[in-house]
Amino acid sequence: MDDVLFHPSGRYLLTRSGNIAEVWLLRPDDLIAAACTRLTWNLTTQEWTRFIGDEPYRKTCENLPYPEDYEPVSNVSHSD
Repeated sequence: MDDVLFHPSGRYLLTRSGNIAEVWLLRPDDLIAAACTRLTWNLTTQEWTRFIGDEPYRKTCENLPYPEDYEPVSNVSHSD
């Protein structure tokens, strides 16, 4: 690595090694948005449990549909 530079906006890291220059996203929201443009499905509930654990399920990417195995959990309690 010959040069490393942070963009003044704080959004990017620029690197140069020899004649190769690269731009890296730094902000988590930018990284998520970039990933979601490349993904074709949200995690299934099995994948969610395997990788995330006991956290309540939520869509990985808002622009993608819920997986087929997703069953919404109602937070409404009924008392008669």
